[in-house]
Amino acid sequence: MNPRLHSTWTIGVLGIVASTLLAMWLGSFEAGLVQRSLGDDLARDARMVDQALLRIEDRLRGVQSMFRQSQAVDPDEFMIFAMSMSENQPWVLAWQWVPTIGPMDLGAHERLGRVQHRSDYAVHTAKRDSARAAVHNPVFYVYPGAEKAKRLGDDLAADPESAAMLARATATGKPASCGPQPNARATRGHSYLIALPAQNSGTSGHVLAEIDLALLFENTITSVPPRGVHFALADTTRPQGELVAFHASRRAGLAPDGLLEAMRAPEARHYELRCGDRILRMSSMATGAYSAERRSFAPFATWMVGLLLTTSSMLWLLRNQRNAAFVESQVVARTKELADANARLSASEARARAFFELGIVGLAELDAESTVRRCNEEFAGMLGDSCAELLGRPLLALAEEGDREALGMVLRRLADGEIGRHSGLVKFVRKDGAVVPMSLGVRACRDGELSRFPLLLVLVDMTEIVHLVDRLREAKEQADAASQAKSEFLANMSHEIRTPMTAILGYTEMLREALPTGDAAQALEVIERNGKHLLVILNDILDLSKIEAGRMLVEQVKCPLAGILDDTLELMQARATGKGLLLSAESTSPVPVLVSTDPTRLRQILGNLVGNAIKFTEAGEVRIRVSCKLGAPGQSAQLCLLVVDTGVGMSAAQLAMLFQPFSQGDSSMTRRFGGTGLGLVISKRLAQMLGGTIQVASEPGRGTTFRLLVDVGPVMADDLVPSLQEARQQPNEAEPVADPARLPGPRGARVLVADDGPDNQRLLRAMLKKAGYRVQLADNGAMACELVAAAAREKQPFDLVVMDMQMPVLDGYAATQQLRAAGFVLPILACTAHAMAEDRQRCLEAGCTDYTTKPIQRSELLRKIARCIKPGSPPNAMAL
Repeated sequence: MNPRLHSTWTIGVLGIVASTLLAMWLGSFEAGLVQRSLGDDLARDARMVDQALLRIEDRLRGVQSMFRQSQAVDPDEFMIFAMSMSENQPWVLAWQWVPTIGPMDLGAHERLGRVQHRSDYAVHTAKRDSARAAVHNPVFYVYPGAEKAKRLGDDLAADPESAAMLARATATGKPASCGPQPNARATRGHSYLIALPAQNSGTSGHVLAEIDLALLFENTITSVPPRGVHFALADTTRPQGELVAFHASRRAGLAPDGLLEAMRAPEARHYELRCGDRILRMSSMATGAYSAERRSFAPFATWMVGLLLTTSSMLWLLRNQRNAAFVESQVVARTKELADANARLSASEARARAFFELGIVGLAELDAESTVRRCNEEFAGMLGDSCAELLGRPLLALAEEGDREALGMVLRRLADGEIGRHSGLVKFVRKDGAVVPMSLGVRACRDGELSRFPLLLVLVDMTEIVHLVDRLREAKEQADAASQAKSEFLANMSHEIRTPMTAILGYTEMLREALPTGDAAQALEVIERNGKHLLVILNDILDLSKIEAGRMLVEQVKCPLAGILDDTLELMQARATGKGLLLSAESTSPVPVLVSTDPTRLRQILGNLVGNAIKFTEAGEVRIRVSCKLGAPGQSAQLCLLVVDTGVGMSAAQLAMLFQPFSQGDSSMTRRFGGTGLGLVISKRLAQMLGGTIQVASEPGRGTTFRLLVDVGPVMADDLVPSLQEARQQPNEAEPVADPARLPGPRGARVLVADDGPDNQRLLRAMLKKAGYRVQLADNGAMACELVAAAAREKQPFDLVVMDMQMPVLDGYAATQQLRAAGFVLPILACTAHAMAEDRQRCLEAGCTDYTTKPIQRSELLRKIARCIKPGSPPNAMAL
């Protein structure tokens, strides 16, 4: 063999062996580095998830501190604070305030909820017997608003797991958690609750955060670059470590259903995390893709370099010319590619420059000191200047003085990299001195972007929009003022009508008792009937006003269905008999004995519908047909009441006007049958407040059918009886109570009547003396206070004061407050011509025991007095 050839092969073999040994050593060293890097990465991932959970607890403590430090947190303050707590926390689905309410305080709590939230607010305790509940934990404040509509009033104490969580938080004073709970908004269909005890103005409770652990876990894990690692988060307190969230590496090609099995491999690493007082286990396992991603080509490159060096030394001479030609061809190709890239870059820069210069919004580039380095003509035109004069000027010098500090802080944060972008409304001063409101958007430009300057600014002139907003605000203020004026007018109208009607109806009733027969009795009956008709019209107008103003409140109490129907039939029977009509009620399906609704408003609706049917029916019958449709378990049943008549009927055109205020089918109906057209309007709106509606079907000459639907709360099949007749025979939950108006008044009881109207004084004195009371009169509130003081000094105190609230010298509100402050503890019955809901509340807040409206109805007055004056009442110990 040729010696040169032999030495060439020897050099080749030695080079290959050395390259192979060096590559193997580098591969082993690199594998060790990969394992250490894996441990560091997985520990860092666990800390990131743990820190995300701790941040939720920290913000929960912030909400807790707000309740501890504030004397009275209202819904708006809670919403604003919770909104700030939700920033950069998309996995926090809701923030909640859950007070601890005793059974005796449940009614007061629900009334507060109707004031602060909505008129149908109630504590939902369907999962247990609320009457035997030791405590209630209703959701009272919720943010965001979508969760508020679903969760407001939910009693967490009714759920054993939630109740146990609240008990643990109260006992330890530390965060406690429970879950999973169904939640359609959550990533995996369920969420977890974390609770902390809190106290607000003497009310104990808890603040809660509802979190989507799956979303938290996914967002935290995916915030780092993908690297071929499986992650799983399991709840160790659940059976077999129930899977909460997972993240399978896409590169590994593993389906989610195989993730748990993969996590049982010996090479998987596990970390314990805490969610409240619950232990979570985070498991991580690297796949081959992880090692492949971090394995460098150094060993292979070393081996290849050695092989190439060895081979190149053998073939240098033969391949020298070929390599030279190859290099030359590569230089030519790369030169052409570079020229093409430069041409494309120039075209792109030209397009960007044209877009910048011809933009329809103001564009500018700022340096790190917020100085204008470049702007377009639109930007300069907005500020009434030229581009040349604006270059080099600080942006803050162009803003109005009041906005400079806030704008400077934002620009510094953008330049320092604390935030990436900002938008807001800023006022700028034009060159001519005019102040222009502009929408400002500014973002920071990072490495790799085309801009040469750190900040890119966009301005839009908002002058027209701001003027439009101002006009809308003025229009709203005018509408509010008109609404207030309307309410004041209705209140004054009510007072001016009800005050004389008291004397008219009261003396009419007394005269009817004195003249039971003859023409005078008939005339008195006409006076009384028309007076009551005026009151019905007045009440309808006030009811419509209260509904439109959102002041009408409805209750939700258990009441007998048959009793409501019988009351309606009894009330309307005389009218039906007078026209020779048959009036009845029947059931067409099994019906419940008790329903959950507002009995007063349901009677009002039925009375309007039946009275309307009687008015438009000359012959035949008016019939009420009752049926009930059960809802899903835990949901409200729907009661259907059909009011069917054989009257004149209505055309399609008349039906279209039926539920319009102050309208009937047509003007001829108004002349023939009378009425204001308010009854059906009020009835439909009340039905909607009771969770239902009113529908109507009619044909001219063939009668009319009104269909009333109302929600009556959850009803089970076992609660139904076959017919309405059997419902009448079922015992009610409430014990029968004697009518206080029919009970004789306490013999010798002393009553002071304070009223500035002589007619009303004589009427009240006659009514009360006939009922067995001793009566003394006062012309105003000051005289009433003097008489009460004198009676106390003479050891003959009054047992009750009937207090008119509108009097000269000293009105009833001030007189009541003065009496209560002086120690008068016996009943004070407010008697006023103002009949709005807020008037009753004002009387009670002034210190009145009860409230009645004018015109005075003797039975109602005596019932109120009998309820206030109880046998064995303690003597008055006032210190006047």
